[in-house]
Amino acid sequence: MQGSGTRVVAAILQESGISLGNDLNKMLDNLFFSRPLNYPRMQQPENRDKVVALLPVFEKWMAGKALSGSELRLYLDCSRQNAAIKRRTLKLLQLRLKNLGRRIFKAKPQSVFSWKEPVNQILLPVLAAYFSELKYIHVFKQGLNMAYTNHTAIIETWGDFHGIKSPENKALIPAAMLEFWIKTQGEVLHFAQHNMPGRILFVSLEKLCEDPENECKRIVEFAGISPTNELISRIKTIPQTPKTLKRHQERDHSVFSADQLERCEALDRELMVVGSW
Repeated sequence: MQGSGTRVVAAILQESGISLGNDLNKMLDNLFFSRPLNYPRMQQPENRDKVVALLPVFEKWMAGKALSGSELRLYLDCSRQNAAIKRRTLKLLQLRLKNLGRRIFKAKPQSVFSWKEPVNQILLPVLAAYFSELKYIHVFKQGLNMAYTNHTAIIETWGDFHGIKSPENKALIPAAMLEFWIKTQGEVLHFAQHNMPGRILFVSLEKLCEDPENECKRIVEFAGISPTNELISRIKTIPQTPKTLKRHQERDHSVFSADQLERCEALDRELMVVGSW
């Protein structure tokens, strides 16, 4: 499987028997979690109480428990504010949730579950405060590689939230993307070291592709799963090296400042150190 590193790790967990939920897109994002939470307005301080109130709703849904009327209204109200959700989708959302609910309530309740959603990185302090036994897998790529990603919408959507403007000059986008990477990866690393020692696993996509057997073993052991030979032989085939993994080596780095390159290199080294624990 190629694609985002988080998608690959999610697929590894899913193949290992851990539920990702039953409302997923092709990237394995948990849409039940995404709808009311994955947009910048919801992550502003004035909406923090709503975010906190949504977590038990999500937990109940993943555990296969029925939602109350007030919980469903909160969920729908927050989802309606997400501009990425089209009006037609909103009209169908309530019916879809009911249909999904019937399906999940018939399933065996899940005491352990996982979910993939990019906004988890921003929500990590709130998630760690609510889920006392939370374990978090942070997948990262080399900084300069991320600077040249084609997925530049992330800086347009989340740049302002992190104090980084999306440049009008497209030639300057790699520099803005690198600054975004330095800031967001540094925040996760700092939080992990000070608040969740032993409960965050850092996984380098480069290393996962180069040594899938040992990295898959690290992932499943972290998730509390016995790494049997049969399981490892099955899941080690999931990671596949994307063609873009070393794209930065062929690009002109003159768009970056010397300070950016120094900070990127230092953070790369630090992430690789924690990624080897």
